[in-house]
Amino acid sequence: MDENAGNLGLENKKNELIERAKQLDRIIYGKSCEKKALESVLGGKMQGTSAGRLREDVEALEFKIATEAYTLDKERALLKDIKKKKEQLAEAVDTSRKYSRLRYLGEGIVILQKQREDLEKEIQTAKAEIIKTRRKEEGQHFKQEKTRKVVEKHEQYKKEMEQYRGAKPESLELGDIAVIRRKKEGEG
Repeated sequence: MDENAGNLGLENKKNELIERAKQLDRIIYGKSCEKKALESVLGGKMQGTSAGRLREDVEALEFKIATEAYTLDKERALLKDIKKKKEQLAEAVDTSRKYSRLRYLGEGIVILQKQREDLEKEIQTAKAEIIKTRRKEEGQHFKQEKTRKVVEKHEQYKKEMEQYRGAKPESLELGDIAVIRRKKEGEG
């Protein structure tokens, strides 16, 4: 009973590890899909002008407009330039965030894959322990079966010998008498 309980405990542990491994596989798959989607969205977009550089340019142009006097046409051109730079800034920030997310996903996938490998080692260890205990149980069962067969043969032999040891004539059967007579006739 203890061995069956131990074996059942090992089976439960193995099943829990397998479930955790399946969960990790789903998470890894989800992150991998997200990473591929981001890569396709970025589609080779290089991180162009940095967001910091564009922010500095926008602030410089706004400062120029605020502190200097320009003609109406010149000021409109500067405002268009500021608007264009702000759009570039928004796009650069978005691209930068996507690249950061891409790096984060890559690092996360590597960590999850390492955890998955560790779980796989634990699963293999649990399987080896289960096999070891099953073999031990089978060996004990085989020994018990062998011992039982030996005892049964011994009991059967005892029963057969009882017929011939101090047996009363009433307990002898016709076949037994015939065997005895043949032996006596063959001896004489």
